[in-house]
Amino acid sequence: MTLVLATHNAKKRAELARILAPLGHDLADLPLSDVEETGLIFEENARLKAESGCRETSLPCVGDDSGLCVDALDGAPGVYSARFAGTHGDDAANIAKLLDLMRGIPEERRTARFVCAVCCVFPDGKEITLRAACEGKIAFAPMGTGGFGYDPVFLPDEAPGYTMAQLSPEIKDKLSHRGKALALLAENLRLGDTAMKVIVLPDKEVIGQAAGDLISDLVSQKPDAVLGLATGSSPVPTYQRMAARHREGVSFQKVKTFNLDEYCDLPEAHENSYHTFMREQLFSHIDIQLENTHFLDGNCADEVAESERFSRAIEAAGGIDLQLLGIGSNGHIGFNEPAQAFTGEAFKVALTDSTIKDNSPNFVGSDVPMPRYAMTMGIGQILRARRIVLIATGEAKARAVQAMLEGEVTPQCPASVLQKHPDVTVYLDSAAAALLSDQPVE
Repeated sequence: MTLVLATHNAKKRAELARILAPLGHDLADLPLSDVEETGLIFEENARLKAESGCRETSLPCVGDDSGLCVDALDGAPGVYSARFAGTHGDDAANIAKLLDLMRGIPEERRTARFVCAVCCVFPDGKEITLRAACEGKIAFAPMGTGGFGYDPVFLPDEAPGYTMAQLSPEIKDKLSHRGKALALLAENLRLGDTAMKVIVLPDKEVIGQAAGDLISDLVSQKPDAVLGLATGSSPVPTYQRMAARHREGVSFQKVKTFNLDEYCDLPEAHENSYHTFMREQLFSHIDIQLENTHFLDGNCADEVAESERFSRAIEAAGGIDLQLLGIGSNGHIGFNEPAQAFTGEAFKVALTDSTIKDNSPNFVGSDVPMPRYAMTMGIGQILRARRIVLIATGEAKARAVQAMLEGEVTPQCPASVLQKHPDVTVYLDSAAAALLSDQPVE
């Protein structure tokens, strides 16, 4: 594939080319207009560059934005890294300002990370956006002459005792934020053409960071966002990342949430209820107002009335901005099990044997047996979300993922209906992506 690189920084361009060329991509050296970096997050600036380059060249264009986030400075300089001292690209002045602000801060509090977001925009409007990070600490004085930017004062955890500027290009490319992000981009380009944006990441922790950042960035941009939330093991790292972002300053006070489902015949306060799950995994770790969190009532006397109540509440909130999903081993989303037809609104569902088998370990030793019924959002409700993010990890999900992405759209695999939604991002690890016809790079 021929790619255009959207950068005027000669050193960065050389680094991008050095990383991407061996991965099988031809790089076109074409003049591009300057793009003003007006984004508030790295992903926005990367997208602005890539979109501009793609418009000018009619070729797939890769834009990136990266920066240094220092914990003791509340994440600064962040997106302003290149112009931290006032003049864009004055590395020496930026480093001098950073070290001045860090004066007197002990080693154990000098933790920081380089962050890189890359965005590849295609002429047909599709895009791939990814983020990667390199953890480390800020040195007390510059060391080394290689690299650029803050490299002389950044001590990566993966190369103890050395700054980025002291590493060989080969070693730096393997552990740097930019090297990791571009390697992920190359891996995802291998997945080929799909209506859904499919992103393969190394493991569930990295997926959780990516999905958690995506949701937290949405909340930063729209403080009163409406989120559809999922339960189970898949979203736990995502919720951990959202909690971390809250500690870094993101407020969820105005956010409204609607959970996908809830067991029937299970007390709300029971340890295995999804009310309890959400309180323990997310709500007690952020500043959300509990009156803004909404659940289906699994113990309702009239499931039709309960469905209507839930639909009205979503409508009154303005609809769901982003719906988070997992996928069952049988292809279910929410508790929409394989069936003869796609469902519409929330309803009471009899859980299949495979779902009961998958979830029963959670009830070992419980005073209540595994429920046989649940209330769940219907497929129609899920599809009305403006954006959908689905997470699948582990080889047990591989067959369901294959059916969802490459099979026909059928209620026998409820998740396959997501092929019809205009904005779906699917995060997979290599095990969950193992059966896809265009194999990702290990």
